[in-house]
Amino acid sequence: MINIPKKDFITDDKNNTVCFSSLLPTESSGLSSRLRKELYDALKEAVKPLKNYELYNTRDIWARDYMPVQLTPDLFLNYTYNPDYLSEQKAYITNWLIHKVHVRHKEKLDLNFVTMPLVLDGGNIIKAIDKFGHPTIIMCSKVLNENNLSKKELIDWWDIFFDGQIRLILIDWEGKEENPIGHADGMVRYISEGKVLITNYCDLDDEERLTKPLEKYFDIERLHFGDIEGIKDTKMWSLMKSKSWGYINFLQVGRHIIIPSLGWKELDTAANQQIKEAFGSSFEIETINCDMTEILENPDVNTNSGGGLNCLTWTLLSSE
Repeated sequence: MINIPKKDFITDDKNNTVCFSSLLPTESSGLSSRLRKELYDALKEAVKPLKNYELYNTRDIWARDYMPVQLTPDLFLNYTYNPDYLSEQKAYITNWLIHKVHVRHKEKLDLNFVTMPLVLDGGNIIKAIDKFGHPTIIMCSKVLNENNLSKKELIDWWDIFFDGQIRLILIDWEGKEENPIGHADGMVRYISEGKVLITNYCDLDDEERLTKPLEKYFDIERLHFGDIEGIKDTKMWSLMKSKSWGYINFLQVGRHIIIPSLGWKELDTAANQQIKEAFGSSFEIETINCDMTEILENPDVNTNSGGGLNCLTWTLLSSE
């Protein structure tokens, strides 16, 4: 039987290790070679103070989506990574077990895991503790489409699988045209017990869709950029409206947060300050030294080329 007490549930603030694919500087789907190299160098520099490793034998760079999710110090959640947006690009799909994904000092990852019989992406899993002290996982409801399930069917099955120990909250998916990837890590992030941060849906008059399923269980902080002087007359504003996940897809390892840069100083500064205010002074917040605007401007879902810093990385609590 799975046992997941609150004190052992691993949320991002408990992690101490970050991993990323060794493919990042060499071949990375639809991203330009310039961005791949710059992003690799900037990420390596940013994670220097942290325990960090490269992952080998991966098929693509978006490690968050295909690596198992840590539930407790001794238990990981495995799932089927077979996203619909890669249905014509199977070569990009990593199976961490079959492909023997590993770090340099180990031939294989020796992880204790339980397998969930769902088609799922790791980027669609946000772990949290709600205001009632209950371990919680937040997902975008695209998971229903991927598994041909109703909301009731999934929640009923989920409660049996986890014996009621992990609450499941589903946030509404905008649909394939608006959000083909459908990952929760581009919508919401966990701050602390009973508190989450959502992306700038308040700028888009589209907030209730996200807040309604969350507000019973969490106090909600918000990113907001519409009040920055002059932004609504710029190209960046249209990008922030259509690709609102840009900043919230930050990398968090314990109390260290690294935010994507979109190359506009005023916007980067506002995002940094708002995240700093949401998380508090005990967290170290920095913006990566690499303009990641290309990921927002030209993501090609058919080459799996869109994502942020959380998408690029796999984080865990490691005793080594």
